[in-house]
Amino acid sequence: MRFSSRNFLTVTLAVAFFCAGWIGRAKYDAHRRKLRYNQALDRLNADLTFSESRHVPFRIGSVISVDDHHFHCDIGFDDGVRVEDVLSVYRGDTWLGQARVVETEVDRSNCVPIGFKAIPGDLAKLWAVN
Repeated sequence: MRFSSRNFLTVTLAVAFFCAGWIGRAKYDAHRRKLRYNQALDRLNADLTFSESRHVPFRIGSVISVDDHHFHCDIGFDDGVRVEDVLSVYRGDTWLGQARVVETEVDRSNCVPIGFKAIPGDLAKLWAVN
């Protein structure tokens, strides 16, 4: 078989179309993977946004016991209290300060007061969280 410029051109075009098809398919697959990744990321962000933007109605509880650096409040997980929430604590009409929730149970929470000493009977209020 004689090798001519026409054969060379035919082989060259065949290889070019094959490579172009392969490269095009690789680009298409990369695009689809990126699209699936972005969709998964959007779902994850939507889930995070939903879980972080819980709307808790206003809750009032009372301090039931006091330890050295903690106090226990009678509002808990079933009332919408979560770890790292901040409660406002009052004695009568006087605001004492804020307390951070460090542990929750179904019907009570363990809190750390920030800059004050709580006594049993103080009111703890959980405001709506956005």
